[in-house]
Amino acid sequence: MTGKNLARALTALALAATALLPTGAHAAPMKVLGTDAALDGPPGADLVSLAAAKHGSDFHIQIGLAQALPQQGSYPGAGIEWAFEVRGRTFLAEAHPEPGAMRYTLFEIQGDSLRQVEILEGSFDTESGLIDMYVPLASIGARKGTKISGAGDGSTPDVDIHQHAGPASRELDALTTTKDFVVR
Repeated sequence: MTGKNLARALTALALAATALLPTGAHAAPMKVLGTDAALDGPPGADLVSLAAAKHGSDFHIQIGLAQALPQQGSYPGAGIEWAFEVRGRTFLAEAHPEPGAMRYTLFEIQGDSLRQVEILEGSFDTESGLIDMYVPLASIGARKGTKISGAGDGSTPDVDIHQHAGPASRELDALTTTKDFVVR
């Protein structure tokens, strides 16, 4: 095969592979919804960013940490969460270490209690310090045009890392959502 024919064949293969990709499979770019100064929290519990995007039929939440620890379980009973509002309802997406892995859960806040809505897909890349959680848009009643906002009042943190110690809880670091997200 000549060089020219090889180039044509490779181009045709690349075009065919692109055509096979499912439409809508690519996520939109992440929108930064809030930031916090690095190095103002303890190592492994230093929040630096909150970002979000629509990813297919999911709401992709990404929380960034500075100095992430290879084993987040270094803070027993820790939870990393974002409280957000959708159409008058308040939800909480939380990443929490359990033996052997991180778990991701969606709760709805109802008065003084939490109702578990579902277990979420998620990941924690300790090298980059990014926690990703995928909330089904249908689970939070969000569709095109829906505004998703932080549950704080603009001056109150709504993203935090906390540690449970018996009946008490202590906050290790916090971040305030400064921008809304609109589902497109």
